[in-house]
Amino acid sequence: MVTKGDLEFDTVVVGAGVAGLAAARLLIQRGQRTVVLEKSRGVGGRMAARRLAGQSFDNGAHFFSVAGETFGKELQRWQSKDIAKLWIQDGDRRLYAGLPSMNALAKELAEEVDVERQQLVSTLTIEDGVVILRCDNGQKWRARKVLFTAPLPQSLAILKRSNLDLESELLDELARVSYEPCLSLLLRLKADIGLAAPGFLKGVSEKLDTITDARQKGTSSQPGLIVHSTAAFAEANYEKDRPVLEQMMIAAVKELYPVEIEESYLHKWRYAHRKGEGVGRLFAEAKSLPLYFAGDSFGIAKIEGAYDSGAAAAEAILRA
Repeated sequence: MVTKGDLEFDTVVVGAGVAGLAAARLLIQRGQRTVVLEKSRGVGGRMAARRLAGQSFDNGAHFFSVAGETFGKELQRWQSKDIAKLWIQDGDRRLYAGLPSMNALAKELAEEVDVERQQLVSTLTIEDGVVILRCDNGQKWRARKVLFTAPLPQSLAILKRSNLDLESELLDELARVSYEPCLSLLLRLKADIGLAAPGFLKGVSEKLDTITDARQKGTSSQPGLIVHSTAAFAEANYEKDRPVLEQMMIAAVKELYPVEIEESYLHKWRYAHRKGEGVGRLFAEAKSLPLYFAGDSFGIAKIEGAYDSGAAAAEAILRA
């Protein structure tokens, strides 16, 4: 029996976030045999969601903005499918939300894409011009080219385990990119806490960066909050057990609001936000190896930036 692992793909994309999905979709549309390897059970990366009592709560990115024409066309398509809406408008600043969650946008991008889930790439080798990727479950994948779209610290760790060396100038450039952690707390409440419209607070306290009212956002019909920690609070406490962190975050919320909690959930994001400047171009290509790099480590650290990065890397692969 021939399995997908026995096939040789034109391109393997590592990571099913928005960059990886945008790249893979374009490659497939242009006739390339392409597969996406995703370490988790779902798609979207940090455009993640979780359901509490049947209601959707964005567990990662809350919103997105649009500046360019290409991503603007994606927004128009999403709006025509009723999976995106304008959430906040302040003068010329417009922030959009996915419906019923941000993850719905990633799922839509993945509709034409072959995504193999729970495939954690551990090492890779290159033999006779073919890249062989090995996953922690024993699965092997073969391709002529590989596009890494995970945060660069994760991608470079795979190369280090594989004893593969990029040219020193490129490695130095990529290794300078770092990320901040974040703790994301989801709360289903007995009653609303009375946040003013549009239900979004930024710079809440030394411990809390943002508080979002899920009902005002339109992703839940029941009272609920999405609370993100500051990077400093997450950095100082990240290694604590999740139940401990959950109670610490709840205590931080209760210092500000008398919440009555029906259900709670906490997620730890090690690579939540890029620190400072990333790589000052849309993607990177190794000179001596058939490897490419894209994602929110490049260009503008926004969802649109990751999308543009993935698309630009795909165009480069097609030209090669």
